[in-house]
Amino acid sequence: MNKKIGVIAVMASVMAVMIGCSAVQQIKTLSQCSFNFIGVSNFSIAGVSLDKVTSPSQLTLTDIASIMSAITNKTAQISFDANVKIHNPSAETATVNKLAWKVDLDGEELLDGVHTQPITVKANGTTQTAIRATVDATKVLKNSSIESVYNLYKNLTGKATDKSSNVVLKVKPTIDNYTAPGYISIKQDVKSSVQ
Repeated sequence: MNKKIGVIAVMASVMAVMIGCSAVQQIKTLSQCSFNFIGVSNFSIAGVSLDKVTSPSQLTLTDIASIMSAITNKTAQISFDANVKIHNPSAETATVNKLAWKVDLDGEELLDGVHTQPITVKANGTTQTAIRATVDATKVLKNSSIESVYNLYKNLTGKATDKSSNVVLKVKPTIDNYTAPGYISIKQDVKSSVQ
């Protein structure tokens, strides 16, 4: 009986070391990856898509009523995809099981969340992933100035503006059961292409 317990303990220890080595290799591989913020897509407020809206005059009365009702009732949700490109220059595949993230706008934290879909980047490869974000509009307006949010909207939709928006996407990956000790910052100045 003691011999069986000893064998099981040794096997469990070997498995723990192998899993630990796998996580260490994944972290080493991930540390060699580069992250680039591509932009935002699928932007909506209170269920109203703003992807193709470049002027408030393009909103229908129904769209405006939906947004205003949601804001008045404090139920307005802002949703969008933050698109990130990940390049893996190493000879090993990099896999992230979970990704905690934060978005700062002009130096202030705007929102945060957790991406729970696994992301795999093949060896010597590049992949693009969309990190879905949904947040209460009242939280956004509490944490960031209305001017910064409106300026970001103008930059994203191509409206003429002379001020770029400083967006920082911060990511904290989890590989196997190991979570990185800090965030990796991906900085991007978003500037309207219309001048």
